[in-house]
Amino acid sequence: MLTEAIQEKPDAPVFVFATPVTVSEGLYSATGLTGIQRPVVYIEQSCPGLANKISSNLEEKAVFAEIMECCQKALESAESHLNLNPNQHPIVFLGCTHYSFRADLFVEAFSDLGFPKITLLDPVPASAISLAQDHFCSEGTGRIWIEIISPYRLPDVEQKTIATLLDQISPITAEAFRNGQVMPELVD
Repeated sequence: MLTEAIQEKPDAPVFVFATPVTVSEGLYSATGLTGIQRPVVYIEQSCPGLANKISSNLEEKAVFAEIMECCQKALESAESHLNLNPNQHPIVFLGCTHYSFRADLFVEAFSDLGFPKITLLDPVPASAISLAQDHFCSEGTGRIWIEIISPYRLPDVEQKTIATLLDQISPITAEAFRNGQVMPELVD
């Protein structure tokens, strides 16, 4: 998804937002881009605490403030390069599953920071569509069964917040989440 967007807009600045662990592991590092020319601006922005804020807070203002701070830091890192090509619309990649719940706030933050048009890449919906297509093609049933299994129990506030956010997207997934199983043996 990211490689395709860069190929379509090779001059666009790229901003990858992810958790500190994801950034430190280089999961979306520019060095992983093979077969294409690397963008001049490629910023991997670590967003400490953002996933937790999203999963434990339904209040949009609080989450927006955290997202705005991450976006400001990313833009500051690229400021000198952005001035060279101010008309290029940034590519914004959401590298954490939690960020998908608040993708609209990333769009709003970039708009407030002077970039009213961005190419937002959110791999969560794309993955869900791919999973559904694979299931429909292989099973032919047209029905999906979802089960949530976790090695640990989430705090109550996170369970309620995530279930509420999931209800807006997929009530079936929200129900599976509410009825999820905790299996500590999954962690070695």
